[in-house]
Amino acid sequence: MNKFWEVKNLSDSEAELILYGQIAGERPWWDGDRELDIIVPTEVIEDMRLRNNKNKIIIRLNSPGGDVFAAHAIYTQLKTTKAKKEVIVDGVAASAATIIMMAGDVVKAPSNALIMIHNPAVYAYDYMTESDLVQLPEAVRKVKGSNI
Repeated sequence: MNKFWEVKNLSDSEAELILYGQIAGERPWWDGDRELDIIVPTEVIEDMRLRNNKNKIIIRLNSPGGDVFAAHAIYTQLKTTKAKKEVIVDGVAASAATIIMMAGDVVKAPSNALIMIHNPAVYAYDYMTESDLVQLPEAVRKVKGSNI
């Protein structure tokens, strides 16, 4: 079973969470063996529960972003852990990944790291009625107003 994130116990008081990949609300049905580099909140949260006794968690982040609501779920779980959180942007923290980045008490990005924040965008991948299209701007405004 491949995972594109990892939680390591560095010591009795410190753990490292490596989040590399795209953020998604759930794994696609065709990814039964976890071969895609996808970060899924339920799996990250389960791994974090096993490390809830740590004083410090180092979160290494390299993600192009993805599902904003999945990122909010991961952010909230990280933010509510008692441990001090240090986020290190190893490569890129773009789009929804910046929400996870903001869970850190300390955020570090070396000079070669990239951070990209933008206004919410919608990918319309389905057939939509006029009513659906009219509701999209309000949905985008709500996401934009979901401050952390």
